[in-house]
Amino acid sequence: MAQKLLNNKYERSRNELAPKQRGLVSEQPKKTAKNLGGFRYEQSSDHRCHYRRNPCSYPDRVPAHYTRPNRTAAAARAQKIADFAQILVHTHVRDPKDGHPSADIDMFKTVCKKIKDNCNALICVTTGGDPTTMTLEQRLRPVSELEPELASFNGGSFNFSMHPIADKFETFQYEWERPHLLKSEDNIHYNTFKSMREYLDLFAEKDTKPEFEIYDMGQLSNLAFMIKGGKIKMPVDIQFILGVLGGLPATVENLVHMVDQAEKVLGKGNFVWSVVGAGKMQMQLGAVALAMGGNVRVGLEDSVWLEKGVKAKSNAEQVTKIIRIAKELGREIATPDEARGLLKVKGEDKVKF
Repeated sequence: MAQKLLNNKYERSRNELAPKQRGLVSEQPKKTAKNLGGFRYEQSSDHRCHYRRNPCSYPDRVPAHYTRPNRTAAAARAQKIADFAQILVHTHVRDPKDGHPSADIDMFKTVCKKIKDNCNALICVTTGGDPTTMTLEQRLRPVSELEPELASFNGGSFNFSMHPIADKFETFQYEWERPHLLKSEDNIHYNTFKSMREYLDLFAEKDTKPEFEIYDMGQLSNLAFMIKGGKIKMPVDIQFILGVLGGLPATVENLVHMVDQAEKVLGKGNFVWSVVGAGKMQMQLGAVALAMGGNVRVGLEDSVWLEKGVKAKSNAEQVTKIIRIAKELGREIATPDEARGLLKVKGEDKVKF
């Protein structure tokens, strides 16, 4: 009976949510790019909450993304969210002059240290960066020098394009932004088997747990292949990212299918999963993931919307909403240390910042 009720919940979610999906970018009139910070890669860091495991669920994670390149501002905003939610902070840095993606290790150290000094949230550094301009060595440098508890790990190479967004605006705040968007039409977000092997070697050496970002079904097979190498500790930390042009669309059907396939390929109970719904499906997919016993990521990097026709004023506003939804679905917020135990990371005392 319990399983039947759960299946009915999935079906209701499909019927209600799937027809609303229209693609990667939410419809809106042309405006200045200043109003779309998340899509413009303005954020310096993003943040996730964890929830206690209930009898049939994984720990929930709710990240929020900060929209300014200023290092002090990013840390201050992390503390603001930490005041009402226990979080995991996924960190990007940008050139303070124009917000361009940066691999500056001093900026990474400053942001991570300020966050750590103000709260005991987990900190997950990015290794994605900007693959069109950064070398593999630059992308891995935060792991090599900071030795964080967690770091992102793209599950393979794929087309990653944002070029349709360029037509949504008449003017841009910085000169580099429109060319950057248009250039992505010819962009491959690369992570070959050779580079993934190099990633795994470094992550194992630094005892940094990978957060595998999975954009399509083939990347699950990549992950299964890498697990055979023996350098990935259980449970595997998976972030399903849906709605990026070049990856799977953000639909309920795709989310359910990816979780089902992950259980078949990796083994049920061997992974902890979270979902990103890019664009206007962010909250809908988040609610479905919570109902499925999964985890959620929200933030301005992925969507500027709070609800249909209403833009979020901040990342904190999105986090507040998803926490309310989680609680209404019976999910309880965990502490950072409980989250560390669920993910089996090395601990904040073993990082180098």
